[in-house]
Amino acid sequence: MDKTWPTLIVIAILLLVFFGMWWGWRSRQKRSAHLIPPTSAPDHPGAELVSAPLFYVATTEHGKPLERLAIRGLGFRARAQLIAYEAGAELSIPGERAVFIAASAITDVAPATVTIDKVVEKNGLIRVSWIIDGTIVDSYLRVIGTDPEPVFRALASYTAAPSTTTSTPQSEV
Repeated sequence: MDKTWPTLIVIAILLLVFFGMWWGWRSRQKRSAHLIPPTSAPDHPGAELVSAPLFYVATTEHGKPLERLAIRGLGFRARAQLIAYEAGAELSIPGERAVFIAASAITDVAPATVTIDKVVEKNGLIRVSWIIDGTIVDSYLRVIGTDPEPVFRALASYTAAPSTTTSTPQSEV
């Protein structure tokens, strides 16, 4: 009987914590609801430039690497497959519909070191800045098992002047 009240208090606190987490994520989804990534590649996307397994890390507000967006299909970190075509890049995450990023939507590609809850060696991430429904977002990718340079070059080929250094918001937190 003497352990009943402390047990009930701990359970109540845990329920409040889980409710707060659920409520926060739901609010984030509502704020990001207007951002709908394109899911279908064109019928003829052109020649394949590169294909690589990678970790999809996060998509954030442009220049704000700690502000995760809850975009459908891009809300959670996961293993993924990237295929870069002449017309753009297709990101396939298991359990989600593939996201196609048109070459014309990509505004910048740069190496990065930090985002959300991921810190890696210098330039261990690839930051792809692209436009969804008129809003610029940054998606972070980490190539696994292969040299990241071909993936970086393929993605950078979509921009007029690719960056070769990490900008201040991505490298300092």
